Amino acid sequence: MRNIAKKIISFLSKSELLYRFSKKIIDYHRNENNCEIETNGELDFIKKNKKEFKTIFDVGANIGEWTRLASGIMPEARIYSFEPSKNTFEALLKENFSNKVSLYNIGLGERNEIKDFFTHINNSTLNSVFSRDIKDDGSKQDGA
Repeated sequence: MRNIAKKIISFLSKSELLYRFSKKIIDYHRNENNCEIETNGELDFIKKNKKEFKTIFDVGANIGEWTRLASGIMPEARIYSFEPSKNTFEALLKENFSNKVSLYNIGLGERNEIKDFFTHINNSTLNSVFSRDIKDDGSKQDGA
Protein backbone atom coordinates (compact mmCIF):
# COMPACT_ATOMS: atom_id res chain seq x y z
CA MET A 1 0.00 0.00 0.00
CA ARG A 2 2.82 2.40 0.91
CA ASN A 3 4.61 1.69 -2.41
CA ILE A 4 1.42 2.42 -4.36
CA ALA A 5 0.98 5.72 -2.52
CA LYS A 6 4.60 6.67 -3.26
CA LYS A 7 4.14 5.88 -6.95
CA ILE A 8 0.94 7.97 -7.11
CA ILE A 9 2.60 10.90 -5.35
CA SER A 10 5.65 10.61 -7.63
CA PHE A 11 3.43 10.58 -10.73
CA LEU A 12 1.33 13.53 -9.57
CA SER A 13 4.38 15.58 -8.57
CA LYS A 14 5.55 15.47 -12.19
CA SER A 15 2.24 16.78 -13.51
CA GLU A 16 2.50 20.33 -14.84
CA LEU A 17 -1.30 20.64 -14.87
CA LEU A 18 -1.58 19.65 -11.22
CA TYR A 19 1.23 22.06 -10.31
CA ARG A 20 -0.48 24.99 -12.05
CA PHE A 21 -3.85 24.15 -10.53
CA SER A 22 -2.36 23.84 -7.03
CA LYS A 23 -0.41 27.08 -7.44
CA LYS A 24 -3.56 28.96 -8.45
CA ILE A 25 -5.35 27.71 -5.34
CA ILE A 26 -2.46 28.72 -3.06
CA ASP A 27 -2.02 32.11 -4.76
CA TYR A 28 -5.74 32.80 -4.44
CA HIS A 29 -5.75 31.79 -0.78
CA ARG A 30 -2.73 34.01 0.02
CA ASN A 31 -3.76 36.79 -2.41
CA GLU A 32 -0.35 36.44 -4.07
CA ASN A 33 0.50 37.12 -7.70
CA ASN A 34 -2.60 39.29 -7.88
CA CYS A 35 -1.80 42.09 -10.30
CA GLU A 36 -5.35 43.44 -10.22
CA ILE A 37 -5.01 46.78 -8.46
CA GLU A 38 -8.72 46.85 -7.66
CA THR A 39 -8.60 43.59 -5.67
CA ASN A 40 -5.05 43.33 -4.28
CA GLY A 41 -5.36 46.28 -1.88
CA GLU A 42 -3.06 48.62 -3.78
CA LEU A 43 -5.80 50.96 -5.03
CA ASP A 44 -7.35 51.21 -1.56
CA PHE A 45 -3.92 52.01 -0.08
CA ILE A 46 -3.29 54.75 -2.67
CA LYS A 47 -6.68 56.34 -2.13
CA LYS A 48 -6.37 56.28 1.68
CA ASN A 49 -2.85 57.76 1.66
CA LYS A 50 -2.92 60.00 -1.41
CA LYS A 51 -2.29 63.20 0.55
CA GLU A 52 0.99 61.74 1.84
CA PHE A 53 2.49 61.10 -1.61
CA LYS A 54 4.50 64.02 -3.01
CA THR A 55 7.03 62.06 -5.06
CA ILE A 56 6.36 58.69 -6.67
CA PHE A 57 8.65 56.28 -8.51
CA ASP A 58 7.01 53.87 -10.96
CA VAL A 59 9.80 51.35 -11.43
CA GLY A 60 9.02 49.13 -14.39
CA ALA A 61 6.43 51.52 -15.79
CA ASN A 62 5.66 49.37 -18.82
CA ILE A 63 3.22 51.36 -21.01
CA GLY A 64 2.19 53.67 -18.16
CA GLU A 65 -1.09 52.25 -16.89
CA TRP A 66 -0.08 52.60 -13.22
CA THR A 67 1.46 56.04 -13.83
CA ARG A 68 -1.78 57.19 -15.44
CA LEU A 69 -3.86 55.85 -12.54
CA ALA A 70 -1.58 57.41 -9.90
CA SER A 71 -1.44 60.78 -11.64
CA GLY A 72 -5.24 60.78 -11.87
CA ILE A 73 -5.68 60.08 -8.16
CA MET A 74 -2.78 62.31 -7.06
CA PRO A 75 -2.47 65.08 -9.70
CA GLU A 76 -0.14 67.18 -7.51
CA ALA A 77 2.39 64.38 -7.01
CA ARG A 78 5.61 64.36 -9.02
CA ILE A 79 5.96 60.96 -10.75
CA TYR A 80 9.19 59.49 -12.11
CA SER A 81 8.54 56.50 -14.37
CA PHE A 82 11.32 54.10 -15.33
CA GLU A 83 11.05 51.50 -18.09
CA PRO A 84 14.17 49.57 -19.22
CA SER A 85 12.76 47.97 -22.40
CA LYS A 86 13.47 50.11 -25.46
CA ASN A 87 10.36 48.92 -27.32
CA THR A 88 8.06 49.36 -24.33
CA PHE A 89 9.55 52.77 -23.56
CA GLU A 90 8.65 53.90 -27.09
CA ALA A 91 5.01 53.02 -26.36
CA LEU A 92 5.25 54.82 -23.00
CA LEU A 93 6.50 57.98 -24.74
CA LYS A 94 3.32 58.06 -26.85
CA GLU A 95 1.20 58.52 -23.72
CA ASN A 96 0.10 62.08 -23.01
CA PHE A 97 1.09 62.61 -19.37
CA SER A 98 1.06 65.88 -17.47
CA ASN A 99 4.25 67.85 -16.94
CA LYS A 100 4.37 66.32 -13.43
CA VAL A 101 5.43 62.99 -14.99
CA SER A 102 9.02 62.32 -16.11
CA LEU A 103 9.89 59.25 -18.18
CA TYR A 104 13.25 57.46 -18.20
CA ASN A 105 14.43 54.59 -20.42
CA ILE A 106 16.50 52.89 -17.71
CA GLY A 107 16.01 50.26 -15.04
CA LEU A 108 16.63 50.89 -11.36
CA GLY A 109 18.52 48.59 -9.05
CA GLU A 110 20.82 48.62 -6.08
CA ARG A 111 23.99 48.78 -8.23
CA ASN A 112 25.10 50.62 -11.35
CA GLU A 113 25.42 47.70 -13.77
CA ILE A 114 24.31 46.36 -17.12
CA LYS A 115 21.97 43.37 -16.93
CA ASP A 116 20.26 41.11 -19.43
CA PHE A 117 16.60 41.94 -19.93
CA PHE A 118 14.27 39.07 -20.80
CA THR A 119 11.31 39.91 -23.00
CA HIS A 120 8.28 37.74 -23.45
CA ILE A 121 6.47 39.86 -26.01
CA ASN A 122 6.52 43.60 -26.67
CA ASN A 123 5.05 45.65 -23.82
CA SER A 124 4.39 42.59 -21.67
CA THR A 125 4.31 43.04 -17.91
CA LEU A 126 6.21 39.72 -17.77
CA ASN A 127 9.35 41.31 -19.25
CA SER A 128 12.01 41.38 -16.56
CA VAL A 129 15.66 41.14 -15.57
CA PHE A 130 14.61 37.79 -14.11
CA SER A 131 14.38 34.86 -16.48
CA ARG A 132 10.85 33.53 -16.14
CA ASP A 133 9.66 30.05 -16.96
CA ILE A 134 7.25 31.11 -19.69
CA LYS A 135 5.97 28.23 -21.79
CA ASP A 136 6.34 30.21 -24.98
CA ASP A 137 9.28 29.92 -27.33
CA GLY A 138 8.86 33.57 -28.34
CA SER A 139 11.04 34.75 -25.45
CA LYS A 140 14.25 36.57 -26.27
CA GLN A 141 16.91 38.58 -24.50
CA ASP A 142 17.62 42.28 -24.90
CA GLY A 143 20.52 44.08 -23.29
CA ALA A 144 19.22 46.72 -20.89
